[in-house]
Amino acid sequence: MSNKAKKQPSRFWAGTKDVLKTLISNDACVEKRTSKWWIAILVALASVAVAVAPYSYFNWKSVGGNILNEPTYGVKEGLIAFEEDVAKQTGIASINVDAEQKVLLVDGWNNAYPSSRYDYSATYEQQKVVTSTDSAGSVSVTYSTETITEVRFSVYYLESVGEIFKSDYTNILSGSDANQKTTYSVSTLFLGRQEFYLVKKPSGASASAAASAMIGKYDGFKQNFSLKDLVKQDLEGKAYTVNPDTVTEENYDSYITQITATLSSFFTQSFASTVYTSGWFGTGVAWGIDVALIFLMGLMLFLMTRGKSNPYRVYTFWETQKMGYWSAIAPALLSLIVGFIWNNSYALFFFLFLYGLRIMWMSMHSLSPNNPAGK
Repeated sequence: MSNKAKKQPSRFWAGTKDVLKTLISNDACVEKRTSKWWIAILVALASVAVAVAPYSYFNWKSVGGNILNEPTYGVKEGLIAFEEDVAKQTGIASINVDAEQKVLLVDGWNNAYPSSRYDYSATYEQQKVVTSTDSAGSVSVTYSTETITEVRFSVYYLESVGEIFKSDYTNILSGSDANQKTTYSVSTLFLGRQEFYLVKKPSGASASAAASAMIGKYDGFKQNFSLKDLVKQDLEGKAYTVNPDTVTEENYDSYITQITATLSSFFTQSFASTVYTSGWFGTGVAWGIDVALIFLMGLMLFLMTRGKSNPYRVYTFWETQKMGYWSAIAPALLSLIVGFIWNNSYALFFFLFLYGLRIMWMSMHSLSPNNPAGK
């Protein structure tokens, strides 16, 4: 017999094996009731961080310039037409973003647009179907094409700020639009003194009834610029290679690409503070929900083992909490995968569903009074 002592398994690998077992075994989670309290808390917090990661990532990843992505519902074309029009308007003395004061300074809006708004109209052909029935009861169908001209995009300037600004644009969206439709359905940009509201294809006053909407602020810009200049240069003052004075059929696409990039940058920078605020708020709310959920699941395990005939009633409140903490790892990892593959909002619901399912299964199987062996 060898005098050499048998090599003992590494404590690290033994611990790793125990942790991995908790991913698939409820009994392993029950056994973790004896683990150190601070390790259990770290496991719970790590599980929450993993479950919330997709939701937090996509919140922070929001880009204001995406408002110009297809379908634009007339927004991109309307904005370019508005920039070209406002550049020619002699009635508007200024329409400038003051980066220091973080406001939009407009002088002469009503001189340029007496109706208080700018409208961009588009003309297109629409097929019309006419069904008629003669005296003999025979039905005939004829087709005709008619030319339709309608407003696709509008721009308002409202000097109000804060809640009054919101109330003002909500009142406009509650009325008829520029096409005289009783339900407001024209994509519109509401320029305010401290912020703006852009809505794509609205359906009344509710933002949730729009294809897309965003609120932007003027606090994300580093230097002053004029909206009248954006047809010729970008936000930093760099001139385009093509502008309305030099545009031709051959270089038209280049002109559109350059001004669209500037408009996209405008929306991205003006939306930055909203992304920052909503990112922290959304992440905080998600953490609060998941932390509360894990605590409640541990409490549920404690209450389910309180029956007089339940052999597991010897487990203390803190022991059942630790079982709940260790049980959260696997649902969190699955939620992480689902959140990044499909949609960030699914991760929160998927974690709630899977975690609740696992706790229920544990209480009915591993902690069942009729199954004292935990099998």
